[in-house]
Amino acid sequence: AEFYEVIRRAVAAGKTVVMTTQVQNEGSNLAVYDVGYYLKHDLALLEAYDMTTEAVLAKLMWILGQTGEREKIRELFYKPVARDILKN
Repeated sequence: AEFYEVIRRAVAAGKTVVMTTQVQNEGSNLAVYDVGYYLKHDLALLEAYDMTTEAVLAKLMWILGQTGEREKIRELFYKPVARDILKN
C-alpha cells in the first residue's frame, strides 16, 4: 500500500502518529514538501520538529499513560518539558 494510505488507516484507527527526521541538527519541517504538508494537515499527524526520537518516545509514553483523547495528546505533546521542543 502507498505510504499515505498506510498512515491514513493508522490515524483512522485512532493511532497516534508522529513524524520525525533522521537529520540530527535541523529538525523536521513537514511543510517543505507536498507529501509532508498533506500528511500533517489532512491526517493531523504530530510533528517532532527539533525533538529527538528518544524525547518523542519518552514523552509519548508519559502522555498515553495520562490520556487517549486526541486533542489532549496534541496539547501535551507540544507543551515544552525541560526545553524538549523549541520549534512548535
